[in-house]
Formats: sequence, C-alpha cells, structure tokens
Amino acid sequence: MLGRYNPPLENAVSIAGAGTQGDGVLMGLAVGADMLDVAYIKATYGFKLNPKHIDELSTIYWSGGIIVNKNAKRFVDESQSYKILGDYALAQPEGKSFIVFDRQMAENGYKNNPQGRILIEPIVKENKVPDWIYAGDSIEEAARKAGLNPEALVKTVKEYNAGIKDSSDAFGRKTLVDTSGKPLPLDKRPFYIMPATVAVIATYCGLRINKDAKVQNIFGEFIPGLWAAGEMTGGVHGAGYMSGSAFGKALTFGRIAAKDIAKQK
Repeated sequence: MLGRYNPPLENAVSIAGAGTQGDGVLMGLAVGADMLDVAYIKATYGFKLNPKHIDELSTIYWSGGIIVNKNAKRFVDESQSYKILGDYALAQPEGKSFIVFDRQMAENGYKNNPQGRILIEPIVKENKVPDWIYAGDSIEEAARKAGLNPEALVKTVKEYNAGIKDSSDAFGRKTLVDTSGKPLPLDKRPFYIMPATVAVIATYCGLRINKDAKVQNIFGEFIPGLWAAGEMTGGVHGAGYMSGSAFGKALTFGRIAAKDIAKQK
C-alpha cells in the first residue's frame, strides 16, 4: 500500500505493529470512504540497519554529527526534522546513508538526548564499539571500516568544519537542531560511522472522518455504521506532524467515536 500511495517509501523499513497492514483502510475504501493525507506519509531517519524497535533510532546528528551518502558526501542540513532527513536519505544512491560523529558528540548525545541512547551507550559507558558502528582513531580508518572512500570523507569533514566555523556551510547548517545549539567541529577522536536507514513508524494518512469520528465518503456524507479513530484516519497529522500526534488522535477520536456510537439507536 505504501508503494501505491507514496512510491518513494515502498522500500522503507517498517517497525509498526505487526497488525498494521492497512486492513481497516481497505475495508473503508470498499464501502466508498474518502482518503486524506497520503502525500504526507513520512519515514523517520536515523535507525540502525534492520531495526526491530523504536529504541534503535539515533538522533546523534542533532548532537553535531553529519550525514553522508555512499560516496561520502553530505546531502542535507542535519539540523532538520528526522522526517525531512528521511526524504533526502531515501533519494540517495541505493538509499544508503551514514551518520559520522566523534567522541564528544557521542558523550553529548548520550547525556542530553534520550532518543537513541541505547545505540551509543556501549561507546560512552563501556568504551566498547557495538557491531552496528564502525570506529577509528582517524577519519580515514573509520571510513575504510565502513566501506567509504577515506579521501572523500576526509574532504567532506574538512569542508564541513570550515563551513560551520565561518557560517558558510554548503547546506546552510547553523544550529544543532531546529533553532537550537551551535554546530560543533567534527575533530575529537575517536571517530564513529553508523550506517543508517529510514523506517515508517506511522502512516499519517487514512479515512476521512468528521468531528464525531464518523467516516465520510468523497461527497462528505456519513457512511452509516462506520466510525474510525487512530492510525487509520487522515486529517489529523497532515503536513503539521508533531511528536505525540499519533497517540493524541487515537485517544481523542477513540473516545469521541465511542460516545457517538453510544448515542445511536
């Protein structure tokens, strides 16, 4: 269904619940329900390869790390939302990308950002490199272990460090994340490289509902006997996704639907 409604995400990894197969949406469509927000489906960037759980996501790039493609070249301003980063990452050659960071960034990330703490905990707490990360005392060494061109990555890091120093970064990075924090030079050994991927954890789109959680058809008419809430509904996430929206629309419209159903005769 992702391939049908949002082709760029057809090959994205999914860590949603095993039952999230679109059955409810298909049921609604079969009786004429309208759909909303398919264009806003977004994948989240920063998961280790072959993720199984939400904890396998790292936002170490918001602690100063940079993101490169298989050619060891940056392609985005890393301070942006992990949803936007996911779009850029999927568009790279073979959909491959890598997060490059140093010891200082690992320590800062572990201390200040709970998201992904588990992935870098062995580095900070045990001085041990986990098997999903490549490390080296130099950029060249880490690059070779990760299968990246050492000279190309050294050039990328050098250009990045120079750019953030005089506010001339090629991709316009001026902060660590959003509007907060000042970018750090990537120069504190050891250096680490984590192959990363994008994963779909919620779809944002779904059946059109009204304020009573009643499902509507393309003419705005209520389909008798059909209510919807949570992930299978559209019109809530849209382009303005904020963390917690998925829980909010499940709890809020689930309660609204139940109360409206109870009124029926």
